Amino acid sequence: MSDVLQEKLSIQGTDSHVGLIVLNRVEAYNALSPAVIEKIDESIEEYEKDTSVCLIAITGNGVAFSTGGDLKFYREIIDTEDKFDLWVKYAGQVMGKLASSRKPTVALVNGLCIAGGLEILLSCDFAYAVESAKFGDGHANYAVIGGYGSQSRLPKRIGLPRALEMLFTARMIDAEQALEWGLVNKVVPMNRLIDECLTLGSELAGKSAETTARVKNLSYACVELSDEAAIDLERSVTVQHASESEDMRIGLEAFEKKTQPVFRRG
Repeated sequence: MSDVLQEKLSIQGTDSHVGLIVLNRVEAYNALSPAVIEKIDESIEEYEKDTSVCLIAITGNGVAFSTGGDLKFYREIIDTEDKFDLWVKYAGQVMGKLASSRKPTVALVNGLCIAGGLEILLSCDFAYAVESAKFGDGHANYAVIGGYGSQSRLPKRIGLPRALEMLFTARMIDAEQALEWGLVNKVVPMNRLIDECLTLGSELAGKSAETTARVKNLSYACVELSDEAAIDLERSVTVQHASESEDMRIGLEAFEKKTQPVFRRG
């Protein structure tokens, strides 16, 4: 059985799909071995190219979403500087692909979400969690510094003081705390996790993929800028979109005719 599974989930009433990535290294609590990272990479690439996929989702089998990097593998490569550097760079690039995907991405946290698992979550646009989920950075327990986004993304998601508390102590928080802090968008019963994902997918399926991609890219860019620079960038992209987007014209025509717009795919 593969350490990572792929499944396209049909969205009822549409020809769109959720591209699901399932971490399946159950005996190792879905630790992120090289094989797992490589398969995540391949899955993102495949779903990114598939015009029928409107949402990319990642979840885990068993009691864990993921408990992070494979520390046994770290032991093998830590004394070879180039190998460790190349590995962290590659794994970080894979997280970057998830973060920069033109399509919306959601982490479906089914259980323990620690260290590299947390970094996967932070690379996604949204996160939904089951009621029993637990979250932590975990690296401090083994004098490791997370290299896939713990320091760069966690403070932006929950604020610097809260992030530092998690990073310094490796303390775990529960799903309700994660929701309160903005680490996840929604907490649901286990049997509703996939249904909530499909509900999100069905909402996205009727929207313009081109516009969604631009809004995503613009929003992430604006977060890094001053208010003045962000407003200037927003204005520039809005005007460019109006001059280039056939979907915007489709949408405005549908508004005028009081019909439902049907946007192009791909």
